[in-house]
Amino acid sequence: MPTAKHRVVLDTNVLVSAGIRVESTPYQIVDAVLSGKLDAFHCDATESEATQVISRARFKRYGFPPAWMHAFFRLSHRVPTPATDLIEQMPDPADMVFLLLARQQHAVLVTGNISDYPAHLRDGVDVVTAAEFIERFVEVVVAEEEHTIVGVPLIALEVDAKISELHPGRLDAVARSDDDSRCVPPYCSKDGRRRCRRHGGG
Repeated sequence: MPTAKHRVVLDTNVLVSAGIRVESTPYQIVDAVLSGKLDAFHCDATESEATQVISRARFKRYGFPPAWMHAFFRLSHRVPTPATDLIEQMPDPADMVFLLLARQQHAVLVTGNISDYPAHLRDGVDVVTAAEFIERFVEVVVAEEEHTIVGVPLIALEVDAKISELHPGRLDAVARSDDDSRCVPPYCSKDGRRRCRRHGGG
């Protein structure tokens, strides 16, 4: 089993972006929550805001609510709504609960608008964009008994994408062989999930 997980609170605008484009960085984070690679936290107040926002008429053209929304809140950890005890007010008071929730759960707050959370009010909470989260926090976690990587092996995916671009069909041919020449130390880029024989695998 994985030895560690990241703890996140997702701002409503991240969920909206994920619902609009499944190819987006916000959706990568949502997908990591759905697959159990990240621990997300929400409370009644944050779920209520998300439900209200995604119900707005302007999002109907994107097929809202997203099919994964119910599963997201079912798999995310529901915790008590924190007391909004900040003396100073946020630019948008509705955002205060997200910051307090992240502080309460020692989680990273991922948002599409950093300016909604002034630095002097964060009190140690790490507030980042979805792109920053992927870059800084999605790390590889190796299981204890097998060399299975839990996370997004970005370098392997980038290698595969480049090979596909330059040599269409090359990856299929390589996958059918037992050739490990495409390995990216220390991971095997053949599937991006296991160490190859050349680099310490079975």
